[in-house]
Amino acid sequence: REYLRRQGVTWETPLRMPDRAAELLDKFRGLDQDTAAKFLRACYWLSLSPLQWHTSATASYVSLIVAMEALLPNPGGERCSACGKPTQSTSQAFYDLVETYAPVGAGTPFPARRFYGLRSAIAHGGRLFVRDRQAFMLGPGGWNEFNLFLAASNCVEEVLANWLLTR
Repeated sequence: REYLRRQGVTWETPLRMPDRAAELLDKFRGLDQDTAAKFLRACYWLSLSPLQWHTSATASYVSLIVAMEALLPNPGGERCSACGKPTQSTSQAFYDLVETYAPVGAGTPFPARRFYGLRSAIAHGGRLFVRDRQAFMLGPGGWNEFNLFLAASNCVEEVLANWLLTR
């Protein structure tokens, strides 16, 4: 996973790929059109995160979570025959996705509920990262958010790769 720590490629450094790159590409090529489109939407949101980091850590974090949300079953999925409401909430579907494809302990030190709880607080207008509110993120709040951001960043990569491998 050292290739994930590097940013960019120079003439002096070789391009490093994950050991399972060939398997992931084969899986992607075998996807039907709708599933490939869903995966590419997730990749789109993941690709936005590093671009947004310098402008807004908050938006960068939300992009990570939306990348995982893009893999959730369509919102018009299973509905209760009695009341017509969805049988599973979006938040529960997110928890299940993360726990299935990047379970706690497998490189994901924070549970899915913390990721989604912060995402919801941000999306509903109640929260910004410390770094976006003040010039420096020194102090426990800023460092806690940064650690959660790093955990979410690692988690989304695991979720996307493992989700793809099951297709």
